[in-house]
Amino acid sequence: MTADHYRARLALLDVTVVLPVVTPSVARPARRALRVLLSLISSAGSATLAAITARSNR
Repeated sequence: MTADHYRARLALLDVTVVLPVVTPSVARPARRALRVLLSLISSAGSATLAAITARSNR
């Protein structure tokens, strides 16, 4: 009875196919971090442009 149980388990293992691990090219947290970084750069650029514009209007 126990031997039959393990034979059945081994039969399942013999037909198991190992699949490759697939990783995304860019992880979502990295995309989010990039988006935040770009928005910070954009807002810093806007602030710099506003400061230059304010200076030239004096």
